[in-house]
Amino acid sequence: MPIHKKNILIPSILAGLAWVGVVTAIFVLKPEGAATFIFFFILLFAAIYLSIMIIFPHKRRAVLIASGIESFLLLRFFQLDTLINLVLLLSLLVTIEVYFWKAKN
Repeated sequence: MPIHKKNILIPSILAGLAWVGVVTAIFVLKPEGAATFIFFFILLFAAIYLSIMIIFPHKRRAVLIASGIESFLLLRFFQLDTLINLVLLLSLLVTIEVYFWKAKN
């Protein structure tokens, strides 16, 4: 099994810039309107995705983990963050991962 050397410089720089954007959005933007809300969550998804891409080499897993975190934060924003919703969200993400893992084999 060959070992692949991973270039993490570009994702690290992009992740850092995305996190700077998230912090800037938190402190500078006023939380009024849907555009700010959508912009913040897209920027947060990019920051989480790029940070996870540094750790995991698989893009699919990074998308699943980032979308899981984003989904939970959206549920929390709308005050729907109950234990059953968290369990259902985790089971959905695990099911999707198992499906794509089995489809690959």
